Amino acid sequence: MWKIGNMKQSLTIAAGHVNRFFQSLIDWGVTEEQIFAVSNLKRDQLDNPDGRIPVEKYIKLGRMAPELTHLPEIGLILGQRAVFECIGIVFHLASNCNTVRESLIHVARYSNLANEVCKAGFEEGKEFAEWSMQYMNSKYLCIPLIEFEACQGLKILRSVLGEDFKPARIKFQHIPPDYVEKYHKVFKVPLLFEQEKCAIVFRKEYLDIPNPNP
Repeated sequence: MWKIGNMKQSLTIAAGHVNRFFQSLIDWGVTEEQIFAVSNLKRDQLDNPDGRIPVEKYIKLGRMAPELTHLPEIGLILGQRAVFECIGIVFHLASNCNTVRESLIHVARYSNLANEVCKAGFEEGKEFAEWSMQYMNSKYLCIPLIEFEACQGLKILRSVLGEDFKPARIKFQHIPPDYVEKYHKVFKVPLLFEQEKCAIVFRKEYLDIPNPNP
């Protein structure tokens, strides 16, 4: 939390991001009552697409997801299943950019509006480009949510670049979990853990591919 004078201001996340994970749990079979009980979320917070939700509630839900589903790797599972039509205004605007490069620059510039605890980034080198998300405080590192977002990020890129798109490598800020072999089955590319940021790294020639929805 940031201190402003004598008041504390909670960092927030767009309700649409929380609702995406919430709905994925519902589709898996977890009940609303179970979710509200462990997270302190309320229905009216999720129903307002323009609303803001304290990040702590989202993190708490993410950390409880393995217990609710009895699956430690639930973030990987839900991330592959979830749809992202309502991912938020930043991605809606990015989908209207002319090229992949312009879209990722746009996302990196504005995504902090959606999630105040993460810093999005885009870097372009001589051979590779990197689309990243950096958690600025380790207390916000939540492995199920990181897994969920990594799968969703890869899904978004494949929706533009084709299902055959294969990154050069994927980076994670957290340590390898006990079920790390499931990561290799899902991503099927070299994986790096305990990195400065979470990132999908790919060859830069993909950046000039036209966006299918400008």
